[in-house]
Amino acid sequence: MSNLSFIPIDTPWVDFLISTSESPTIEQRMLSLGAKVVKKKGYTAYVWDRLIGDSFVSGHGIIDGQYITGPRTLKNTPTRFSAGSYVYVCLKENSADIVPDPFGMVKIYFGKTLVTNSLHLAAICEQKINIDNALTSTFNDGGFSFSLNTFNTPVSGISLVPAGSSLTVKEKNIVISTPDQDDDYDSLDPSSYWELIYKGAQEVSDNLNAVLDSSLPVYLDLSGGRDSRVVFGALIALGRQKDVIFNTIANPSNEGLRADLNIASGLVKYYGGSYSDRPRTVGYSAYSTHDHLMRRRSQVFGTYHWIVPSDVRGLGTLTKTPSIRVLGGGGELYREYWRPLLFTSAIPKEDPSPQNFLNLLMKHRGARTGRWYFERYVNDLLETFEKLPGRTLGDKLDAHYLHFRNRYHFGPRQSLSESLVALNIATVPSLLKASRGLPPEDRASGRVLFDVIRAFDEKLAFFEFDKPNDPKIFDSQYHRKSEYGSTSLEITPAPEIVSRGSLIKGLSPKQPTLSEPSFEEILDSEIFAAFDDLKNSAPTFSFIANKEMEEFIDWAIKFSPRNRSAIASKLRSFADYSQFHA
Repeated sequence: MSNLSFIPIDTPWVDFLISTSESPTIEQRMLSLGAKVVKKKGYTAYVWDRLIGDSFVSGHGIIDGQYITGPRTLKNTPTRFSAGSYVYVCLKENSADIVPDPFGMVKIYFGKTLVTNSLHLAAICEQKINIDNALTSTFNDGGFSFSLNTFNTPVSGISLVPAGSSLTVKEKNIVISTPDQDDDYDSLDPSSYWELIYKGAQEVSDNLNAVLDSSLPVYLDLSGGRDSRVVFGALIALGRQKDVIFNTIANPSNEGLRADLNIASGLVKYYGGSYSDRPRTVGYSAYSTHDHLMRRRSQVFGTYHWIVPSDVRGLGTLTKTPSIRVLGGGGELYREYWRPLLFTSAIPKEDPSPQNFLNLLMKHRGARTGRWYFERYVNDLLETFEKLPGRTLGDKLDAHYLHFRNRYHFGPRQSLSESLVALNIATVPSLLKASRGLPPEDRASGRVLFDVIRAFDEKLAFFEFDKPNDPKIFDSQYHRKSEYGSTSLEITPAPEIVSRGSLIKGLSPKQPTLSEPSFEEILDSEIFAAFDDLKNSAPTFSFIANKEMEEFIDWAIKFSPRNRSAIASKLRSFADYSQFHA
């Protein structure tokens, strides 16, 4: 088994590592990987862009009210950080500032002597893996273990920076600054709640305006759900329907997608807008399966375990100018997620004591993998819940979603230098605070999304969704009566405008024909190759390659497409970690 090579992330992001260590070995390693060296008093920065200056943005998003795409040198110090997937880095003579986007969509990792956006780079510097931390991915065979789920990472001594935090490097010290969030959980009266709803609506509108003013083509995803309708509502309130290209799956393969098509097309027909005028394809980029998998292994480095077909697609389309894809991702931040999905026995108002969390974790660990190594990693999970903000057990479960699943699922993972970047503009602080100040039953009802849609357009909130509204929304002290009562208004489908609009004007180059293995063949090849590596060439994690794992693999291949995908990633990450000391 050969060692995993470091593969730098592509634009709009750029890799960096800041080290306070004076070890010549680290400098030699970073230079051998292609870094530019920036020496300052008390620290050294390594940056994988030789043209960028000492003050720069990696990623893309809204800063000081403008949409910015990186990697980009900034002349002035930013003061307002809004939605996006970015980190601002300022390398001063005696100190360095590292400021991620407010929801931490670009993940930053730190230890006693380093800060970086790449966990693989951290491992190359530290050369040591914590086996027990790595085993948290076996807690269950669902989404809770599809991403990193503890602040301690598998790299020994390296932690994930919490969402909303920033760092300063000064006098050989790395100081993390995390704002006090306890006040966010103060109970809100209805008037204060609605103030936050209207403030949040304005924040979403400001984000969307900045994107639409960028002069780049903007796609807006629209489905039958609530999350994308928040963004659609902001668009309607701004009156800028003509400034986007709507995007909905035109050929639904199941009832859920068919509902999305009918509702989304009906809304566009009713409020105005178009699925047409898509940028013309000017070329294609071809990648091998091996290219994709190696890139993913380095850039994700075992922190996200759900491989989807688009992650290994052979062709990427290129357009003359890059485009922005605006999504409604992040809506789960404003309602319950883990309790109804996984921790079903949790009592939201219960005290978040370590014993209560231990009982909860023991009860809901996975039936197949969760009992294998539970005692080895459970303290890491308990420590993470202890650090999370919140006054109740339910608060901390919701905070866990924000700090882990939301960031790894909706944030950047492996990169491709392509023509389309995604942006979730509805992740805003006021809506999060509105959600946190509600009683558990109101938070769980999904009323925050319903109410912010009302703030944009009253009728829009009452048009049918893919799933009915929770009746609790209308039977609450926070509900404001509407002329539409509690009824759901039918929308007239117009699927023909989607199929017509999906045609691209002008001539495009002929799409190359590639001979590729099926997605399932790719996954199975990864599973069995990684299993063999663990069994024969990776002694650190060889205990993973046992009969129980073989039985789990057999079950996943036969019955669980998601776990078939996840186990390919998990086994490969264990094998990759084995190149370092334990």
